Amino acid sequence: MSKVWLTSLALGLSLSFSAQAEDELFTVREQKVGPCVDLPKANLVQTEELAGKRLTGINLEGARLMMAKLMKVDLTRANLKGADLNSANLEDAVLVGADLSGAKLDRAYLIGANLQRANLKGISAERTRLQRTDLHRADLSGARFESVSFEGADLRGANLSGVTFGLGATFTDANLKDVEWGNTDLNGCFIGKRKCKPGSINGVCK
Repeated sequence: MSKVWLTSLALGLSLSFSAQAEDELFTVREQKVGPCVDLPKANLVQTEELAGKRLTGINLEGARLMMAKLMKVDLTRANLKGADLNSANLEDAVLVGADLSGAKLDRAYLIGANLQRANLKGISAERTRLQRTDLHRADLSGARFESVSFEGADLRGANLSGVTFGLGATFTDANLKDVEWGNTDLNGCFIGKRKCKPGSINGVCK
């Protein structure tokens, strides 16, 4: 077992990790984390120590963050490509410009999160809570959604082309202005109080 000490000179904050070579297990020891830390494939399952922290630009590509408590964390421009965030709590988190392409977000809790201009291409999101989430100009192309709620979400200018809504989605009170739908099939989705029928494409709910 070796220890890796990472120090942020800009903020004068230190972070201690316990690193295990074979399975790349990382455990946060300190209270504060500086920006631009490189932790690809880190194992942070069920961690509660990152909530409310500033992790701007951190590299967590492929990280295991299942059931992690990440409320109000600042992950602006973070790399979460391919990360496993199943059942993670990201309520009120800031993920502006973050890369979550290919991430797993099944049963994740993102109520009130800020995902403006985030890259969410090809994500998996089943029973994910996205109420009041800010997805202004976010790229969700090719994403797979099942039983997802976008109630009250801001989707202005978002890219939803090629999205799959397996068991439908709810868009009650969502802002859908200038959404790029492409040929996405909205069959089974609720827009307002209306359930879309087969043949509902290009944002037109029949």
